[in-house]
Amino acid sequence: RMRGVDMLAVPANGRLDLKSGGPHGMAIGQLTVDGSSVPLTFRFERHEPIYVSARLNTPGKSIMEHQ
Repeated sequence: RMRGVDMLAVPANGRLDLKSGGPHGMAIGQLTVDGSSVPLTFRFERHEPIYVSARLNTPGKSIMEHQ
């Protein structure tokens, strides 16, 4: 079951993989065209923010349909 969260815990000196079937980000609606990018900011309790750019892909067929 999917639900929104305000934060995700990243273990000290560890890693958190964001992926389908686990923690992930989702944008609903049309942001822009395939191949474009969207800026993301990851904020941490004890670290400076990390800024990245994520490339957008046209969604393909999925086991789960979002409406």
